Amino acid sequence: MLCPYWILTPQLTVSSRESRQRTVIPARESPALHSIQLMEELDERGRRGVDNFKYKAFMSYSHRDKRWAKWLHQKLETYRFPKNVRRSVEGTPRRLSPIFRDREELSAGHDLGVEIEAALRTSEALIVICSPAAAQSHWVNEEVLSFKRQNRAAQIFCVIVDGEPFSADSTLECFPPAIRFHLNEDDSLSDRPAEPLAADFRETADGRRLGLLKLIAGLVGLKTDDLVQRDLQRARTRVMAITATAGAITVAMSLLTLAALGGQNAAEQRRNDAEGQIEFMLTELRTELESVGRIDALQSVGERAVD
Repeated sequence: MLCPYWILTPQLTVSSRESRQRTVIPARESPALHSIQLMEELDERGRRGVDNFKYKAFMSYSHRDKRWAKWLHQKLETYRFPKNVRRSVEGTPRRLSPIFRDREELSAGHDLGVEIEAALRTSEALIVICSPAAAQSHWVNEEVLSFKRQNRAAQIFCVIVDGEPFSADSTLECFPPAIRFHLNEDDSLSDRPAEPLAADFRETADGRRLGLLKLIAGLVGLKTDDLVQRDLQRARTRVMAITATAGAITVAMSLLTLAALGGQNAAEQRRNDAEGQIEFMLTELRTELESVGRIDALQSVGERAVD
């Protein structure tokens, strides 16, 4: 469960961003007409209901945090919800995909652009990777503002990877202004402090694994404990499988060793038998053959044995 600024609780969802670069609009089609057509399409999707969101979530981050973004994007889109959780909680999806992930900062201008606005409107939730770099990013702040202006502040989920929340030191602050404060009625940023929901991925806090589970639980409205217990069960199952495999290998090696020792003992026994026969030939048999004058027979046997 998340709480004021570092614990996730409400429902949310995640998505993947192709590129933050502006899309070039053909010369024959004016930007105004393109925007009007896109907004009409978005309004139509809104009338059809929330289930028609194109993305599970929109991931906002500074280009300096792109390694975190790539890692988190991969973890979210490949996470599989346990069957027992899907059965017990109606509406729980199999996977969290697609996630819209921004690849790089917008290069120019002060507006997000039609494509980014469209992706924000068609995403169920907004995930903000928070760090000092994100707190200083104009585009991260604009994306948060855009999402809040759609009256969906409750669907914004922060992921703290560096810095400090609500720090007195501006170089350490990890939350962008649009995260730290509420909006006024005219949609401008106020000076009223907000209480953002956040999973703290720093090693001194939740860490990556627990932080990830908190975020995922928040995105679909589950209890974190449900996923933590299932995660522990999966880990125990993997350990048991590895242990069983190691045990099977040990047994096989033991059987091979016993077989090798058995073969060695049999060879040793045959050698002892051969040595006993040679000793008999050289002692008792020689004495008996000499007594009857047939020592030449023993010599003949010895020559054949040598050959």
